[in-house]
Amino acid sequence: MQPTGYKSIWQAGLLLAVCIWLTGCNLPVTPRGGGPTGSPPLPPEAGPTITPATYGVTLTYPCPQATQELPPRVDPLTSPTDQLSQVVHIQPGYYDEAVVETESGSFTGTFNGSEGAGVEVKLLPNTIHHLKVTVHVRLSSYGGCTYGGYSMTVFTDLQGQPLVIIQGKPAAPAAVTQPFGPGDFDRLKLLSRISLTDPQRAWSALFAPGDILLTFGFGQGVRRWQAPAGQPAGELLLNGESMTTSAVLSADGAWLATGSGGSDAADENQTSVRLWDLKTGQARLLGHQPSTVESLAFSPDSTLLASGGNDNTVLVWDVASGKQVAKFEGDVAKMADDVAKMADGSSLIQGMRQLFWADNATLIARGDAVIYSWKVPTGERLLELGGEYQNMDFYQPAGLLAVVREDGVYLRDPASGKLLLLSEGGESSRGYTQVAISPEGKVVAALNQQKITFWYTDTHTMVASGKNPAGAPLVFSPDWRYLAQVNWDDHTVSLWGVQP
Repeated sequence: MQPTGYKSIWQAGLLLAVCIWLTGCNLPVTPRGGGPTGSPPLPPEAGPTITPATYGVTLTYPCPQATQELPPRVDPLTSPTDQLSQVVHIQPGYYDEAVVETESGSFTGTFNGSEGAGVEVKLLPNTIHHLKVTVHVRLSSYGGCTYGGYSMTVFTDLQGQPLVIIQGKPAAPAAVTQPFGPGDFDRLKLLSRISLTDPQRAWSALFAPGDILLTFGFGQGVRRWQAPAGQPAGELLLNGESMTTSAVLSADGAWLATGSGGSDAADENQTSVRLWDLKTGQARLLGHQPSTVESLAFSPDSTLLASGGNDNTVLVWDVASGKQVAKFEGDVAKMADDVAKMADGSSLIQGMRQLFWADNATLIARGDAVIYSWKVPTGERLLELGGEYQNMDFYQPAGLLAVVREDGVYLRDPASGKLLLLSEGGESSRGYTQVAISPEGKVVAALNQQKITFWYTDTHTMVASGKNPAGAPLVFSPDWRYLAQVNWDDHTVSLWGVQP
């Protein structure tokens, strides 16, 4: 008896031999680019098909994955300067074009072999220019496979400093007085850009009273910045954790709660929930989540703190005593039709991504697969909305709940409990990743990388839609006067606001 698989192996060898004899089987190799970083990455495509006519053999193989290009390296800029133009130099790479966008316009240059690209940028007098440099990776083909053809963007130079040119003597950015609204797209301006170097790289941010921006992520602690200038404001809040995964302020702005990542609850600096006194900078450990802390929320009276984990659980803490007073769990195991299954048949565990309080006794949680609401004192479940919700916001005074799903933006009617589609439906409704309700509860804003769209909350009609200037998710200040964009790729934070 032949060993299992012997026949198929023998047939495969014969096919390969025929291929070599008839065509040479010119199998492609990953081409190397002309630049220092090699070839661009490969979009997944089917490779060429070899069909020796005599034997009717068809051999199909995938295109090999190419090496990812490194981000463009921009030489340090001259700033401040009294000149009205400056050449921005991008070092050579596997690129064909560079575009520099700033307050004075958009400027384009081409790459010239080992010299790289020099883009002349015109400067406005007495103006701070924040530069965005985008390069286009050359499109090429080899062996029937296509490579490149994509763009890469940076906001910092090769030393990690923000791409900023100060021309002349510009006035300091004025404090923003007007909240962002449907009619302000043309007046939403970049105010400042903050560079976060290792080990304080950020992946999220929130606003505190006094126009203070708090940034957190990788690195030990939370950093404070003063808007609109983006200057450091106070000492770094050190917590000893290597990764701060969530943070939230109490309603009165006196307390900051932080949660950390990791997988070992026995380690004091992993999966921890801490409470900070922002006046003194002192912190105390409340306890540990069984897994990474994904979300946090204070009750309106700041007496309770809820923490959501990556393990399908929500814990509730008493702020004064530090004791855990409640625990809630999702039940994705009961939703076999809506939740993916693992190989052993068990359900995937969902993370509790966002938390809100409807009042001092009612908690709302957005999980990966379900939105829940519980009555904290009794443990009674009040709400269970199935579906994959990507983002959510809650307006407590009116009980308004806005959500983003793959098929559009919805507002939950407080009276009927039904989800009402705000976006127009079809393909144009897709792609939104973030939703926010205005401070007075009159409009809902939904964002994606291309646009921001507003709807009225009472009539559910669209007010306006315009370009998202940041091209990324935005963090709104509570009064919507400031918006912050955290860029994970180059570790910068940009501050935006409406200017006269």
